[in-house]
Amino acid sequence: MKINFILYLFISMVPLFAQWTLERETFIPPEYYVGDLVKLELVYKLEESLELKPQGEIPKQDWINIENIQVNQQNNKLFVSIKFRSFYPGTRTLPSFDIGGYELQGISIFTSSVSEQEGLSEIKGLRDPIQLPGSHLLLIMLLIALVLVPFLLFYLLGYAYRKIKAMVALFKRKAPFRRFSRLMVQLQQHEVLKDARSFYTRLSVGLRSYLTDRTQVDYNSCTTRDMVRKKINGIDRTQWKKIIDILKIADMVKYAGEDSPLDEMEKNLLFLQEVAQHWEEDEKNAYL
Repeated sequence: MKINFILYLFISMVPLFAQWTLERETFIPPEYYVGDLVKLELVYKLEESLELKPQGEIPKQDWINIENIQVNQQNNKLFVSIKFRSFYPGTRTLPSFDIGGYELQGISIFTSSVSEQEGLSEIKGLRDPIQLPGSHLLLIMLLIALVLVPFLLFYLLGYAYRKIKAMVALFKRKAPFRRFSRLMVQLQQHEVLKDARSFYTRLSVGLRSYLTDRTQVDYNSCTTRDMVRKKINGIDRTQWKKIIDILKIADMVKYAGEDSPLDEMEKNLLFLQEVAQHWEEDEKNAYL
């Protein structure tokens, strides 16, 4: 009797399970991850006509958020659209819900996980920046730089100061030679060579000033006779005697009215230029 009752109950429920058939199931997007908004479209073929009533409330679960359920019937087709967000990775079954007097149930979904795809078994916490690779070496280099930079800056400033000081000293030391060279160029002018007295007056004054500035010995107030007994380092005796002879000729032209040939004046200029040039070069090599 009990077996006959169960068999009768099962036979009476067959039309309920057979009244619709799932034809198509579409996930948009096909692959989705935790927290993604997904649209599930279901198409059922109706074996018999259904009379849908107003839908019940959307079921609520802690692992999923079903945002919207839409049901549309067209002839023998039933279209169901479900929008949801899953917060649990893996395969799960949607809760059953009322679509208008009929329970829709047994719908499975699969939510992908980024960590599982990349082979991460657990999420690692953030590391302290000081533990990043190379951070200790960078810190050591920074400390060394902070210590060395002041010394390096002090050395560079000192080096720059010494170089500038040497350049200024060289410029001052070369000033007498530059003035004497300009005088030699001026005395080579044809107009100047016409007047022997003016030529030797300027030559004598310029030569004495050059010797005074270069040696820091007063040759401006010395007489030519006094200069015979003097000696200048860098100028040999033969050259010094020739310089004295030129000054004697200048005295004779200026004070005794004697004349000097043009070729003699040109030779004297050339000699003084060569002596001054060699003197400057010898002293430059001595400083190197």
